[in-house]
Amino acid sequence: MMRIRLIRFFHTKIIKLDEGKIYFALLPQCLCGRQARLTGFSSYASALNGWTQDALYGDTRACVGVAEIYLRGLGVKSNPKQAAEWYRKAATLGDASAQYQLASMYQQGQGVSPNDEMAVEWYLKAAEQGLPGAQYQLGLHYYDGFGVTQSYLKAAEWLNKAAQQGDPKAQYRAGILYKNAQGGPQDLKQAKDLFLLAANQGDTDAQLELARLYASNKGQTADCEPALGWYRKAAQHCNINAQYELAILYKSGTCASKDLPRALIWLQRAADQGHARAQYSLSGMYQHGLGVKTDQVTALKWALLAHKNGATKPDATLVSNKKISAKEHKKLKKEIELWQPKKSKCARA
Repeated sequence: MMRIRLIRFFHTKIIKLDEGKIYFALLPQCLCGRQARLTGFSSYASALNGWTQDALYGDTRACVGVAEIYLRGLGVKSNPKQAAEWYRKAATLGDASAQYQLASMYQQGQGVSPNDEMAVEWYLKAAEQGLPGAQYQLGLHYYDGFGVTQSYLKAAEWLNKAAQQGDPKAQYRAGILYKNAQGGPQDLKQAKDLFLLAANQGDTDAQLELARLYASNKGQTADCEPALGWYRKAAQHCNINAQYELAILYKSGTCASKDLPRALIWLQRAADQGHARAQYSLSGMYQHGLGVKTDQVTALKWALLAHKNGATKPDATLVSNKKISAKEHKKLKKEIELWQPKKSKCARA
């Protein structure tokens, strides 16, 4: 079976097949009713030459192909400024993917001076053509008030448009608006429905929000089984807040059988990644011997790290504990200075 090496940037792609041919096509969501036309070239240089000729005659897909070659540095030195000009040509001719890309470059200051107003202008053009990524970004700009007057109502409008097209990030953010009564009255059912759509697509923030809704259930009996299920799913996929909150459920016995060793595992994973509250809770576990052998030095280490990351000051009795020698204090100070978060392996527990 022929293998394909995919080089993808936002809503366009350049593909190189094993046979040595190089092709360019818009991704399906960007075709906007047009049929993709693939033209093969034997090298990036010949692709650049061929697409440049087509681009000069107003072929928007060729413009985007040239832009991506310059942006990615495919066979040439990367040149974001040149890329931006070719994206602009295609964007001006109405190509939605180019409009999206140009907006993103204005947002990031890549190849052009950063300009939120221009980013919004081009996101809007692409969003009005139905591009879900542009609708999502436009929603975020209205939510934060970047480059446009802040409006939860407008944010909800554009996020919902993208959500209806299946964009998981938009589904999550639209769910947050419904949950927090931003842009309209609170609607927890609609929020839960949107979180579920995004969660089923693997969005861990949505999985966490879904778990929280099931666990709280707003004054009613918590629905613990699905709450635990979604907490575990998000935690196993590296969501640091889910790891911490799942640990607290196991530690307290809320919505789960009390399980201190398992709580310790999840606290450790979140703490290793720099979660301040997890570090503080982990310190308490070691200080009081909860699910682990008492270790005052390790307890102090995690308390100091937690404080460094914004948590409350370490317990005074822990800091002044005479069982911790001056040498150990000095060693801990150096360790805290050099400490860096670890990347979690995100396994089951």
